[in-house]
Amino acid sequence: MYRKPRKVAYTTKMNILKEHAAALFIGFIFILISITIFFIFSVIEGDTPKVDYHLINQEGTETVAKITDIETQYNTKVNGVHPTIISYQYVDNGRTVNFKFKTLAERKVQRLEIGAEIPIKKLNGQSIIKDLKPFDATILKYILLLLFLIGLPFLFYAVYQSQKKLKLYKYGTISSGKILSIVPRRRSKKSQNSQGAIVHYQYKSTKGQSLIGKSFTNNFLIINNQKETAFLPIFVSKEQEEKSCIIPELEAIRNNWEVDF
Repeated sequence: MYRKPRKVAYTTKMNILKEHAAALFIGFIFILISITIFFIFSVIEGDTPKVDYHLINQEGTETVAKITDIETQYNTKVNGVHPTIISYQYVDNGRTVNFKFKTLAERKVQRLEIGAEIPIKKLNGQSIIKDLKPFDATILKYILLLLFLIGLPFLFYAVYQSQKKLKLYKYGTISSGKILSIVPRRRSKKSQNSQGAIVHYQYKSTKGQSLIGKSFTNNFLIINNQKETAFLPIFVSKEQEEKSCIIPELEAIRNNWEVDF
């Protein structure tokens, strides 16, 4: 049974996430790009009817259609080519059918004109333009799925690691650790979130076992002033005592944790 959790302010939760800013940023960007582009292409694909190109090409009946419009989508580019929507009209069982066909065959489209006749194949109320490959975003969707799957582990790692520390903040037992080493970590001069140090420390379990912990801190008082062999307050998991973290003095004050430093 858990005891009543300590108060953890929203600012503290955000600061925990910032410790994994790089993974969070990479995961978020990959996922955002994949979802955004997928949505855009889903909208683009909705401009024309979805047909089974291979089935119509194999079993469809050949006839002639008249081009009624040619629209190039200049706001979209795939492999350096703008998709073109060709609107055409044909007769099927005595009724006039208007249909649209999207393609990336730029050179062939340049030879077409509104009012010209083109060969098509029709089947069950649907049709395709003969000898013209349709616009197909299937490969692109696989690439977007790959981007999504690349970003997901980064995002999961950042959230998972943050939740582990948040759990220690809420339920961890207050103890003290003897500093063994302080290793500065600076990934970027521009990013304050990545500046700090990895502190290795030694502490005792409830059974008297000697354990070694490792925790990141951006407390420059510890980094600049503390010497090895000094002690600092830590949180230790009650369920798994090998899990621990340094108690940040600022967060302890902010959340009224009543920790002696």
